Amino acid sequence: MTRTKWGPRFGAWLLTASLVFVVFGAVRADLVHSPAVWLVFCQTLGVAGYTAVVLRMTWWGVTATPEGLRVRNGRTVRFLPWADVTGAAAVNGGNLTIIGAEPEQTTVIEWAGFRPPTRAAAEITALVTDPGLRPAA
Repeated sequence: MTRTKWGPRFGAWLLTASLVFVVFGAVRADLVHSPAVWLVFCQTLGVAGYTAVVLRMTWWGVTATPEGLRVRNGRTVRFLPWADVTGAAAVNGGNLTIIGAEPEQTTVIEWAGFRPPTRAAAEITALVTDPGLRPAA
């Protein structure tokens, strides 16, 4: 049985949990010590950047359906019918690329995790090449 859902792994969720501790620690330190304005500014920029990284690593997912692939990337959801998908590849370290038949159908999920998503890419490619592995209706 082939997997039909791919998404963030344990490391991304651990990073999300650590964000709570970082924000709590920064707010607690600011309330106790009344730091300089420049320090509060730097903390705000750091927490905003950290939040952006966490959101990119956790707000993605690919679901295989009998009709095609549903790709969630941040706040957007895109449906790709099986006829429009030619495969998947793990590129540039942590990016997962779902390759479409046309260039505009190609979808890139950036920062899919700490490790390259080679297993997810291989499983999606197997679903594309062998219709017998796809989920049944």
